[in-house]
Amino acid sequence: MLKKMKFSKDDPLLQMKTSELGSQLGALQREMKDTDLSLLIILSGWEATGKGQILNDLVRELDPRYYHLTQFDDATDVDKKHPMLWRFFQAFPIHGRMGIFDHSIYRELMRHPDYSEMEFMHAVRDIRFTERLLTSDGCLVVKFFLDQSEKQMEDALDAMAKDKSRSFLLEDFDHYQLKHYDKFNKHFERIINNTTSLSCPWRVIDASDKKLASKQILATLIRCLQWHLDKPPATCAEPLPPVVYDPLANVDLKKTLPEAEYRAKLRPLQKEAADLLYQLYLHRIPAIVVFEGTDASGKGGCIKRLTRLMDPRSYSVATTAAPTKNELAHHYLWRFYQTFPTPGHLTIYDRSWYGRVMVERIEGFASTQRWQDAYDEINEMEATLIEDGYILLKFLLIIDKEEQLKRFKDRENTPEKHYKIPDEDWRNHDKFDDYVEAMNDMIVRTSTSIAPWVVMPSMDKRYARVHVLEHFIDAARKAFEKRGIDIDVPRAIEEIEKKDLKAEDKNEKPKADKIKAKDNKPKEEQKG
Repeated sequence: MLKKMKFSKDDPLLQMKTSELGSQLGALQREMKDTDLSLLIILSGWEATGKGQILNDLVRELDPRYYHLTQFDDATDVDKKHPMLWRFFQAFPIHGRMGIFDHSIYRELMRHPDYSEMEFMHAVRDIRFTERLLTSDGCLVVKFFLDQSEKQMEDALDAMAKDKSRSFLLEDFDHYQLKHYDKFNKHFERIINNTTSLSCPWRVIDASDKKLASKQILATLIRCLQWHLDKPPATCAEPLPPVVYDPLANVDLKKTLPEAEYRAKLRPLQKEAADLLYQLYLHRIPAIVVFEGTDASGKGGCIKRLTRLMDPRSYSVATTAAPTKNELAHHYLWRFYQTFPTPGHLTIYDRSWYGRVMVERIEGFASTQRWQDAYDEINEMEATLIEDGYILLKFLLIIDKEEQLKRFKDRENTPEKHYKIPDEDWRNHDKFDDYVEAMNDMIVRTSTSIAPWVVMPSMDKRYARVHVLEHFIDAARKAFEKRGIDIDVPRAIEEIEKKDLKAEDKNEKPKADKIKAKDNKPKEEQKG
């Protein structure tokens, strides 16, 4: 048996009626609704422990406008098309609200005692990450495990089978769990030991007496929520040590690509990228491409050239603007989980979650504590995506301050480009050095071995556009190679080089240099 939570017989809360305890919890719920705090209650444990009765006692005195109860069943086909955490992110409580999970993020892990070591630790890592995200955003996570003996479970299942009003609730899994009680008991103990932390401990409740169990859960919630409401605001942790080197200072901004070479490479690379995306679709491999960088560095132009020949049904572009009121009521990563691609699709982010450590940092939209916490949160989120089979490619496009000013003035003087130069761009220009400092910190703290930054000089737009395509192609091919998948997509550049060599052998000018944008292409495309 698991080590159960101890309660004193003289505990004044346990001397109260269940309805009185519920009323106290309801009062605390109303107090919380106008704060930036939230509460997530996770109710898990053995099957047939009477969770229904306990849930009724738990919510009876609560205001239904300010809580939401979610019962998680097996993942649907739609759920399986997203990262494991996706469906749970949908149900996390917003600021001022209470969420109750019957089963929960632990469901799949709890039901599979035969998980391999790799599968087990992968699930544990995702869960730990999720709980850290919630607690860092002001959510109190209280986890209860309802425990019972093998004999108690056997009696409970027999009683349910004889009760016509409840027998339909029985599932084959209930009897399977009883049959393998010892195996599940050891499995549960392992889960609890690996997912208990100071901020999110498990509380094991004896479910043999349902009435007493309800009181113990209500009493625990009252004390935890009262503490959550009364605790003083967190003081800022020690500031992170300054970065010891300046990676952007080593970027060669003078890199260029001759017009002829650009013309020769662009369309073949676009065709290869489109073909590879189709292969990603066939093999159900999702991909994410992130674009960050200096304002006016050409992110839009790179995205446009990357997607030129791609099937528009296979990709989407997510433009990250200021968060909405609803998005602000969630953890800042919540809105990005809504747009992560399904298997075989590509999502391109024009700005991304890195806004937390750049614009929100510089403009004071996030406290020092929160944007400093974000480095580790982002690294962990990206690691979970990659472990789930995602391709993740991150581009940081860089220009100098003088070039930025030149491009801003060009936009200002060109009517069709006025939409590209809002007032905040001029304010950001004045803070150019602050953004450089923030980007240096970002590179140092979030360029990991599995999700490195590709820092791209973009003074010459042609150079940036071609190299973005080349990096995407390389990442896609490595993904297939890693999975042992053979694909029949020729390398466009190799074909160009072969043609050039043949031309040189004949003492002719390479035909690639003669490639021109013709036919019915718009003038903008002809200009690159």
